[in-house]
Amino acid sequence: MPSVGRRLPLVALAAVLGVLAGLGIRAAADQDAATAEHAGAVNAFASWRFHFDTSAEMLATADLVVEGDVTSVGRGRIIAGNSTTRQQLKEYRMQVTRTWKGSAAAGPLTVEGAGWEISSVPGEGEMELVFAETIEPAPGDHAVVYLTRNNGDGRLSYINNQGVFIVKDGQVEDSSRTDPMVAAMERRSAVTLRQRLQADLRLVAAGAVTAKPAP
Repeated sequence: MPSVGRRLPLVALAAVLGVLAGLGIRAAADQDAATAEHAGAVNAFASWRFHFDTSAEMLATADLVVEGDVTSVGRGRIIAGNSTTRQQLKEYRMQVTRTWKGSAAAGPLTVEGAGWEISSVPGEGEMELVFAETIEPAPGDHAVVYLTRNNGDGRLSYINNQGVFIVKDGQVEDSSRTDPMVAAMERRSAVTLRQRLQADLRLVAAGAVTAKPAP
């Protein structure tokens, strides 16, 4: 059973964020402890490997940009932790309906994200890792996602907390994220979102916008 209201120890948090940095996620250097308890989850106030001022810059940097239907969200692989904890990734499956940039293997697309910190200490259980300013697609959602390949191993994760947009009833859903670029994208209809993607592709093809180097 998951523990409720357990604060993630700083040593364990450092291990979690160190591993998640390989997925494009890292802790903000100026955050005190970078955690807050909320209904059994850890809300880590995270910055990310990339931050973009424009959607064109985000598209130029992404390895893959796709649109499609989320078919399932579940537990994925377990990755390294420390002597008392390990991390299990969350696994999103998508049925791609349109590829905007890059190429994906045939069949359902698998995307990895932050999942759970699991303790081997008796009675401590596990915590779901929830990052601020982030939305997570749910089964049944139609989404446009900007993805990056991790460490050259071919596995995909969201490029950052800006690069996920849910489309519902012909409109980009308002997630209440405060980032100006995201807020502007979420004021669009599905039609104008796709027009923005097409315009961004033209900017990138013309060399007017280039990929942002990893920090």
